[in-house]
Amino acid sequence: MRRPRVPELALTLALSLLAVVWLAPIAWVLVAIIMVFSILQFRLLRGHTEY
Repeated sequence: MRRPRVPELALTLALSLLAVVWLAPIAWVLVAIIMVFSILQFRLLRGHTEY
């Protein structure tokens, strides 16, 4: 009978939680950068509409 692999499961869970902790702020930084560039585009091209 095989023993359950609890330590490997705990290690995998800890690494995935660590990845979420690190990747969430990076995602927010990317969202902020995209928002700044979008606002700059709207400001720079305010009167230049082409239909």
